[in-house]
Amino acid sequence: MKLNSRNEAIQITLQAALLGAVVAGVLILGSSSFAAGMPTQATANGTSKLQLLTITNPKKDASAVQAPMTVAQNSTATAGSPASSLTTTVEATSPEGAAKPWAIEMNLERSATVIAEKDPNSNIATSITVIPSYKLTDKLTLSARTDIEKTENGQRETKFADSSLTLSLKGFKLSPTFSTVHFLAGVVPTSEKSQQDDKLKGAASLTNRIVGEFAIGTYSYSLGFRRNVHEFEVSRDGKPTIKQTLSHRLLGETKLFGSKFSFAHDLTYRNGWTYNDSQRQSFTFGLDLAYAATEKFSTYIGTTNEGSALRANGRDSNLELYNENTSVLRAGLTYVL
Repeated sequence: MKLNSRNEAIQITLQAALLGAVVAGVLILGSSSFAAGMPTQATANGTSKLQLLTITNPKKDASAVQAPMTVAQNSTATAGSPASSLTTTVEATSPEGAAKPWAIEMNLERSATVIAEKDPNSNIATSITVIPSYKLTDKLTLSARTDIEKTENGQRETKFADSSLTLSLKGFKLSPTFSTVHFLAGVVPTSEKSQQDDKLKGAASLTNRIVGEFAIGTYSYSLGFRRNVHEFEVSRDGKPTIKQTLSHRLLGETKLFGSKFSFAHDLTYRNGWTYNDSQRQSFTFGLDLAYAATEKFSTYIGTTNEGSALRANGRDSNLELYNENTSVLRAGLTYVL
């Protein structure tokens, strides 16, 4: 199945969003009877608590990721790589009021590239992301992430992305509005590209984040460093592999029409260095519109564009929020256990 036009890509995304609305209705209708035997989702003072996380890379390639994706400092589920979706996570409590230490975040996403007719690089895919997490202490949370993607054109492959393990630490309360959070993550090369093409042995990253919580939403800036370990200094196709990266990331979630709707953005710029110290620059721009149907379930639509920060001549900027040849349209569902 090939994407024949931009209109077809938009139609696919709208169909996925409609499917999400139907599934949301089913889950909402069934949640009342199911929730009777489950712990309630609330904070220590009994009020409901919903944390919106941020968008991530639609390709879900953890080998290109420098930072976890969560905006909120006290989220119980954190990913070791940028998300491809706007997701929710809830801090659960038992009937006795004790906080539930674990959570499992699950995301189902449908994506399609907006690309010229009959272009062999067009891509339509369905992906599943699972992020289990466990709260070790009031300040420490351990989480893992794995992604599976099924392409629906070309060779119709089912493949894993690189997996990650992240330890998050609540930092300092700088003021009533601003606080810090810190992440230490490790990447396991479970994708075919990392194992066979790049010969990646593993990677580690350290990220420091400043979070600002305002009445209109939550916003953050992250500075991340990542070190890759490869078997060879060049990939199988002869391209230099990236030894280390330094990333700057602006994440945000703005509330719309009350607390149910939100608008999120992910603006990331990376500087990379190869093993011979040549520099590479790349970017990821993402925008999502999300609807939190319940405390556990949300749906979203969005678009992401990423690529080299410079054009082929090495001088002109290639930064674009949207590009008809490289942007990806996405629609997805997120549920938190």
